[in-house]
Amino acid sequence: PDSVEKAISVFPNIKYMRMVSSRLSFSGLISTGEKTVACMGIGIDPEREKEMSYFDSILAGQQLASGMQEEVVIGGALMQALGAKVGDNVTILTNTVTGVINAADVQVVGVAQTGSKDYDNVFVKLPTKFVRRILNTESAEKILILLDKTEQVATVVPLIQKVINDKGLDLELQTWDKLADIYHQVVSLYEGIFDVMKIIICLIVFFSIANTMSMSIFERTKE
Repeated sequence: PDSVEKAISVFPNIKYMRMVSSRLSFSGLISTGEKTVACMGIGIDPEREKEMSYFDSILAGQQLASGMQEEVVIGGALMQALGAKVGDNVTILTNTVTGVINAADVQVVGVAQTGSKDYDNVFVKLPTKFVRRILNTESAEKILILLDKTEQVATVVPLIQKVINDKGLDLELQTWDKLADIYHQVVSLYEGIFDVMKIIICLIVFFSIANTMSMSIFERTKE
């Protein structure tokens, strides 16, 4: 992943990039000893993704910070299901990339809320180094690129795709709008609501004008 990040980062429009960071996720179980529930672990680089962490609302504790090795931030709904609290130790159980069962103890340092109930029910955020160790791999699942503005996506995407093609990297490039299905669903919903409101307002204006004109015609006709 380090060599891929370096290859992607070195082109003239690097000024657009605010962050380039690799991620690695896994599915498994998280346990407090008394309760065990399913979870989805997400490995991040706390130092690089410090700016991204502001999108989560911290309910208790803190976000992952630079230097943390075996600490986690979990979703609020998942915390309630476990019956745990900040400062407790939990056990994460998953399979390595070769299929071997592996487990490790971590400490909860924060409880976060993202706004998506389904996501808050399962997500566990951990340092990437810890995830690579528990999965027994040095690879990454995705490399996340954060730009200054949404409008810059159209400019940067062709440049990154050219780098991928020129260097023969086995990567698939996806933009945020292709991955955000819920975003398009919400936009479509609101566009439908606004269209109905526009039609209603237009009908009200039309009949108001028509009524005023009709009354004027009838009054002048009598005169």
